[in-house]
Amino acid sequence: MRNISFFLFTVLLLGISGVSRAQQTVSTSASCITTAQSALDKLVPALVQNDFDAIRDIVNVWEKDCGKTEFLERISILQLLISKSPYQTELDYYYNQKYDQQLIKRWNNADKKNYKEIYSKQPSLFDYVPLRHQADSLLKLKAKALLYSDSYQLADKDRKLIALFADDFNEIAAQQAESNQAKSNKGSYSDDYKDRVGYTIYAGTYGPLGGTNTTFGYNPVFGFTVMSSLRKNFIFEGGIKVRINSSDRDFQYLLYNETMDVNSAASFSVGGNVGYKALDRGKFMLIPKLGIGWEVISTGLSETVYNDNYVDEYGDGSSTRFHNVNTLHLGASLAGMYRVSRKNYIGLEIGYHYTPYQWDSNLITDIYNHYGSVELFFRF
Repeated sequence: MRNISFFLFTVLLLGISGVSRAQQTVSTSASCITTAQSALDKLVPALVQNDFDAIRDIVNVWEKDCGKTEFLERISILQLLISKSPYQTELDYYYNQKYDQQLIKRWNNADKKNYKEIYSKQPSLFDYVPLRHQADSLLKLKAKALLYSDSYQLADKDRKLIALFADDFNEIAAQQAESNQAKSNKGSYSDDYKDRVGYTIYAGTYGPLGGTNTTFGYNPVFGFTVMSSLRKNFIFEGGIKVRINSSDRDFQYLLYNETMDVNSAASFSVGGNVGYKALDRGKFMLIPKLGIGWEVISTGLSETVYNDNYVDEYGDGSSTRFHNVNTLHLGASLAGMYRVSRKNYIGLEIGYHYTPYQWDSNLITDIYNHYGSVELFFRF
């Protein structure tokens, strides 16, 4: 009889304990829902205003009531990155908890038509943050700003996660393509090649855009430039371009009050471009450029100048003075370049050029000002 009484007492005790735990779980869930709703109402305006102190306080209260979640860790990592504070510990915790996989499921469910129904069935799976919530949209914007800002240099692993935070499919695909390429080469390599200065060789054609009976026709053009690092969004380039004037007409040039009929063998332009990396997909880049330089058109006219105070290496007190057409060279172009090896690119550049030849007061002939070019180039 005593054994039966003890057994019944034990069963009753376990039942009471189970009911108590169930009630506690329900109570905790209800508390988290209330906390999450209240926190989200405060979080959205704080994110809009970039009020990091307020965001930190909201996250701390939320985490105290509900514990660590993917959503809260995502906010913490973005805050640390934006403030340029150490974030590796938070990043490791995020991966160890497989929060990245949880976020992928969140984005996938948010894309479905019945996303509201999916959330309502199991809100705890989504940290009590409704799918397609405005807070998610604001966090995506901040993550995307980090991806494309020149002020933040992210390692490949970190960049991949921030691309996931931004739900940026193109960037994720580019990162995956780079990863697959590295694996296919039986090893991985960094993108340190982007930090180095590059040298570029150009070859193409240059000719008038419209106009009739223009002095200069379509001529071959060659160039050599030095290009800055590809790491930054803004890219600088400087060098020289040479045009072989094989299909041009004679023009008139005034030399010491005498009109001379001349024919140019070549034109030279020295200057630089400023480009912006509008698109970077790993192997392919698209860069619009604006350029300015100085252009010289050879005339074949020169004279020997004697100077008693000048003696060259041969003991001759004379020098040669060239009389060429000098003017400004302005340009706008679009360059697309494809990486053919780790450090080398091949590309095509299409450009517009404006050269106000009338700037040179010695030029008599009215030379056409508007030109276009198509050039192949190789960066090494």
